[in-house]
Order: sequence, then C-alpha cells, then structure tokens
Amino acid sequence: MTAPSAPRRAAPFGSLCMVFLAFFLAFSPSRLYAQQEDRNDQNDLILDDTGAVMAVSHENEHDHLVSIPLALEQAFVAEGILSVTYSGAEFPPDRVHEACVNAGARWGLTVRTSFKDGRLSWRFGVYDAKERSYRGSDSFAVFLFAGISSQNALESSARKVADQWRKSRSASQDFNGRFAVPEGQRFTSRQEGVMVYYGDETGPFLGSIERGSLRAPRFPFTRGEPVYGTALKEGYWTRNFRLPRGVTDKPARLPPLQKVTRHSFGFSYQFQGNAAYFIGLEYRYHLIPDRIFLEFDWAFQMSFDGPGKSPLLGHEAVLRPLGIYLLPKRDLPVRLAAGTGGSLFMQDGKIPRLFFYPGWLDVEYHFPQFILKAELKVPLLLDDFFWYYRAPPDIWRFGPVGFCCSLGVMLKW
Repeated sequence: MTAPSAPRRAAPFGSLCMVFLAFFLAFSPSRLYAQQEDRNDQNDLILDDTGAVMAVSHENEHDHLVSIPLALEQAFVAEGILSVTYSGAEFPPDRVHEACVNAGARWGLTVRTSFKDGRLSWRFGVYDAKERSYRGSDSFAVFLFAGISSQNALESSARKVADQWRKSRSASQDFNGRFAVPEGQRFTSRQEGVMVYYGDETGPFLGSIERGSLRAPRFPFTRGEPVYGTALKEGYWTRNFRLPRGVTDKPARLPPLQKVTRHSFGFSYQFQGNAAYFIGLEYRYHLIPDRIFLEFDWAFQMSFDGPGKSPLLGHEAVLRPLGIYLLPKRDLPVRLAAGTGGSLFMQDGKIPRLFFYPGWLDVEYHFPQFILKAELKVPLLLDDFFWYYRAPPDIWRFGPVGFCCSLGVMLKW
C-alpha cells in the first residue's frame, strides 16, 4: 500500500493570472465607460418638474408634528408644484434622491422634526434630484405652547425655503459646470452647535457643527467665485465669513464666536513698583453687553516700608460706576476699555483713605469664554477735601505721580 501523495499547490503563475484578470474586469475601459454612462443616465432621468416627494423623519411622536410637513407642502403648492407624494418610512430624508427617482419627481422636500421639553424644532430642505444638490433649507425651534406665534414661525420657515427654491430656479436653469466639488463644503470649528448659513440668516441653512465639523449639503455655486456665509450660536455674537475661492474640497475653518457678555468674574495681580502688591477679585455687570459695564473689585494688599521690616497688610474696595469699550465692534478679540472709579483703602493701624481714579485703561484679549487683561490706573488721593496727584507715603511711586499696574483673567457668561 502506497502512502497518499501530498496535495498539489496551485502554480504561482496561475494565481497571478487570476488576479490580473479580476483587475482588468474591474477597471477595464468598457466598465469605466459603463459607469460613466450610468452617471450620464442619472443626469438624463425623465423627472416631473412639477412633482415633489415628501420625505419625513420624526425624532419622536407628537400630534402637533403632523402639521409641519403640511406647512411645507402648502408653501410649495403655492409656488407652482402640482403634486406632492409622501415617500413613506422606507425613504427617510437621507434617501431622498432614491425616493425622487422611484416617484419620477424632480424635487424632494425633506422634513426632520423633534419635540423635547415643550420645545418644537424642525429642519426643512428642498432637493434637486436632477442636479443632485439642495436648493434651499431652513431650521427653526420654538416653544410649542407659544400658540399662534409658533404657527406663524412654522409658516414663515416653510415660505422661506420655497422662496429660496424659486429664486434659485429663476437665477439660472443650467447649473452644468457650476459646482466646485462633487460634495458640499466641509466646515470645522472648535465650538459645538454653531449654525451655518450661506449668505445671511435668511439664506440656506447648512446645518450645525457636531463633533467639530459639518458637511454642508451640495448647493450650486460657480467654480472659483467667492462665497459668503454666516455663523451664529445662541448667546454668542454672529460672525460673517468668506470663502475666497468659493466651495472647494478643502475644509474651511469657521471664525470663533465671542460670548455675548452680561457678567464676568475673575482675579488680578496688582503691583505698585516693588513696594506694594495686591491680589484681587473682580466682578463686572454689563449694562449693555460688551459695551458699557460697572465693576466692583476687592483686593488684599501687602506693602513694605523698607528692607527688613514687617509687611503692612491692608484691603481695598474699588467701585467703577462707568467702564466703556472704546472700539466700535463688540466681538473683536483685542479690545480697549476705559473709565473712572474710586476706592476705599484700609490698612492695619491707619486711617482709611479715599482714592479717586480719574482714568484707567484696560488692554484686553478676548477668547470666546474668558479674558486676559492688563490695566493701568492713576490714583488720586482725596485728602482735606482737595484732590491732587499724590501716592500714599508708604507706597513706592514712579516719579512725581503714583500709578498702579495689574494683570488679570476673567471668566465671562
């Protein structure tokens, strides 16, 4: 009896031939041509220019959500759409293109809704299946129990999207070659929840920043022409931005939004030459956000009469009834603030003294949530009911006029 022979291995040459054949079939000119033909066929689809498909997605269920798609439908019927077909659950907004092709309609109306904690929100969009792009969109949120005002906001939002769609159609019927990239522009930002629009706040709504980025829908733009937009977030100053080369395949970073400041609180380190040092707490209340404020400071002071002597301890309470930012724009990163104020200085074993600050100047650098600042102020001592430039005798001063410098950081909200 002979031992069974070892199984034969496939020849390396045969394996290489099989790999080459598979590669050729996948990327042969005929296959690539067929793929191109498929894309051309997609653009040459016979779609009803007066028909639309409605794709709806409800994040949660509520009776009032039913009226939201109806408002968008009525707005488009008023603009000339003759029929609106509801796609059903099998074709959500993410598959609006497929829903349009199946229904033979050129336009896809997308609706996303949510109802949480009495707050009703929706997002509308109109999709062009022929050009594979969006022609308009909007997002809005309102408290449901606002009554008639919530219904007015809903109808206004629907009319806004229909108006964007109408203007995009009348501007140009041929968008061939206008798209800069096959997909929408990608935006990045370190601030979550920033809403992005093309144009101003009445323009198409692109979406919100989530996990640091946003992939905007594809809108028709001429290649290479500048595109303007708006970034906004509740509680922050609105910023405009510009894409100089238009929509490209490179991510565009949004400008940081500055907090609309009503309150700010922080601490500072103040010094007067090399003889007195203050550690202070500061609070500001903005009468007009980022424009006019009043401030209260409390500082713990330590000064020295001379080498080898024990330090003198004291406290200073400062009230600044008027502070104003000098530059015209309220959301600049670099700002100048100036104003007047007064203080009560109390030192161990000495009579309290009143000071008046005829002028102080802050140079500030603003981040979205906090401030770094440097300050210069000149104390005017009130003594025997006469004001004159004089520093306390136990505080070292520069030349004939004493003055204070400080560095600080403040959190704003």
